[in-house]
Amino acid sequence: MKHKLGFLITLLIVNASLGQTIVTEIVKVDSTLKKSTLFSNGLSWFAYQFKSSNDVIQMKDLESGKIIGKGIFEYVDQNGKSIPRHIIITLTVKDGRYKYEIELEIVREFQVELKASCMNCGKTTATVTYNNGAVQISNITGAKGWYHYETEYTGMGKSYYKKWKADVDAELPELKSRLDKDIKDQALAQQEIDKEKIKVFVETLKSEMIKVNSDF
Repeated sequence: MKHKLGFLITLLIVNASLGQTIVTEIVKVDSTLKKSTLFSNGLSWFAYQFKSSNDVIQMKDLESGKIIGKGIFEYVDQNGKSIPRHIIITLTVKDGRYKYEIELEIVREFQVELKASCMNCGKTTATVTYNNGAVQISNITGAKGWYHYETEYTGMGKSYYKKWKADVDAELPELKSRLDKDIKDQALAQQEIDKEKIKVFVETLKSEMIKVNSDF
């Protein structure tokens, strides 16, 4: 069941939001590396790191020494499934030093299927939101969208709706408990994967930033 749940989480993502800064660091380099050189090096790194730096770079301003880019960072879950995640990199340069900040998109909202059944029900689904370590389940619907858990059904199938809602009520505690554990386990595992990928990511940046022959 745990593997199946992870599979559903991966495939049925419906929304995502940006999360915390994963890495930030001020790096001192040789004093001969001026602001313009570091700025040029930063633009080169974006071009090498992403397929289309023009699409990735959201801001580039030599006067402030700031480059902001938003690209795609591969997400691989515990089951080996990959989905795109956005990554935001803010690079600020000055004479002899630069600062980078990296933010990764955190998947916080997705859909799961419930077992609750009803006449002509189709799939019963719920929206799961994970925020600040807490799991919330909402937007529970069934009968091809006719039944809404939060809204009393008054149509011809009211008795079927009541049975469906009772089935949902019986399932929710165990579902929430399982989600609590599985999501936290996956989050911890993903953090380790992210650390290793970010480490390689940063190493390529540092290697590019110390080049001395890329001034304007």
